[in-house]
Amino acid sequence: MYSQKQRCGSQYHDIHDSNENERAITRTPKTVQLVFHILYQTEEENISDETIAEQIQIINEDFNALNGDLASVPDEFQEFIGNPEISFVLASEDQNGLPFSGILRQMTDIDDIADQFSLDRKEVIKYNVLGGSDAFFPESHINIWIGRSQQIFGVTSPIDRAGTSDDGIIITPEAFGLVDDPLSSTTLGRTMTHELGHYFGLNHLWGIENGCENDDGIEDTPTQEGPYTDCLEFPQLSCGSFDMHMNFMDFSNDECLLFFTKGQVNIM
Repeated sequence: MYSQKQRCGSQYHDIHDSNENERAITRTPKTVQLVFHILYQTEEENISDETIAEQIQIINEDFNALNGDLASVPDEFQEFIGNPEISFVLASEDQNGLPFSGILRQMTDIDDIADQFSLDRKEVIKYNVLGGSDAFFPESHINIWIGRSQQIFGVTSPIDRAGTSDDGIIITPEAFGLVDDPLSSTTLGRTMTHELGHYFGLNHLWGIENGCENDDGIEDTPTQEGPYTDCLEFPQLSCGSFDMHMNFMDFSNDECLLFFTKGQVNIM
């Protein structure tokens, strides 16, 4: 199952696009509020509050350069390690200013709800009227939908949907939080780290498609021919240089994803 599912379905975007600057103006607080929408068919898919807290701790460590495996970054790349200094908390008030857990749960009878689209190409998981769950104040919160997919582990809305009802991240249950499965490539909750990187404006290291003529547009991430999978030893080479396959924006297994660069932090 794991080998057939795509690590990430997020689209490439121009990091110099004016829409990126527009989101930067409205999305630069040091602490960001999250809302989780859990769409489940079985209790196993009904992610617990404890797992959500665990996942938030993971991204807070990764986005503040506090992850314990940071020392494993190869010596060749240590000088490029950046610190986004972004923290994440659950939303604490609802639309009426009343106490709110930041978590919305909804049982669904829609199979693989994260893969489903309406006739007008709306993502079903994001709309109450389609059987999903409406975004919660997307102009000021990051909405994360958790729902089953047979195609991807995670996907982030394109940058031009910032602040709209489509804005946010979709993650499958088996790629969320710490996962006790030796066959999985997504055991440490870094699908969300990767997708938040996209949310804040980052591309995959190899750019829009495989090949040395493409790039992510960031100077301190070496040009790389394509994605890595599994957990390969350093060094790996392509395009005439060492590849940064331990960067959060690659497809390596979670235990081998370690850091963002300073250039990536500048974009975020």
